[in-house]
Amino acid sequence: MINFFFETFQNIISTYYKGGVICGILFCCISSLAEKTRITCGKKSKTVLFSFAVYLYFLFVLTVISRTDTHISEINLYPFAAFHQSEWERAYFYTNILLFFPMPVFLYLLYPKFRSFWKHALLGFFISAGIELTQYTLHCGWCDIDDVISNNLGMALGWLCVHGFSLRKKCFPSD
Repeated sequence: MINFFFETFQNIISTYYKGGVICGILFCCISSLAEKTRITCGKKSKTVLFSFAVYLYFLFVLTVISRTDTHISEINLYPFAAFHQSEWERAYFYTNILLFFPMPVFLYLLYPKFRSFWKHALLGFFISAGIELTQYTLHCGWCDIDDVISNNLGMALGWLCVHGFSLRKKCFPSD
C-alpha cells in the first residue's frame, strides 16, 4: 500500500514538474511585463498575475502539450464544415469558446490601456492562429479554422461581459 502511494506521488511529480517550471517562468514574464507597463503590484494584482500565469499554462497544456501525435498535417479552411456532422465537433466548438472566455477578464484587470475590443480581438486571433500553427507544425492536433473562430468568439464574449460589468459599476457605483 505504501509503495502504491509512493509510486503515485512519484508519477505525479515526474509528470507535472515541467508544468510548475513553465508556470513559474510565465509568472515571472507576466510580472516583469506588468512592472514595465506600470501596473500597480499590490497583493490583488499579484494574485491576478499568478492566476493569469496558471490560466496560460493550462491553455498551453490543453491545446498543445496534451495532444497526441497525429502524424498528419492537415489544414481545414472551410468554416463549420464538420459542425453538423457530429456532436463532438459542436462540443469542441463550445469548449473552445469557454477556453478563451477568461482571457479578456485577466487582460482587462491587468492592463488598463488594453481595454479596446479590437485589441482583444486581434490578440485573440494571433494567439489562436499561433496555437493552430503550432499544432500543425508539431503534428499534435488538427489545424482548423473553426478553432480560430470559436476562440475569437470566446474572446469577444469575455470582453463583452467584463466591459459590461465595468460600465455597470461606473453607472451604478453603490451596487
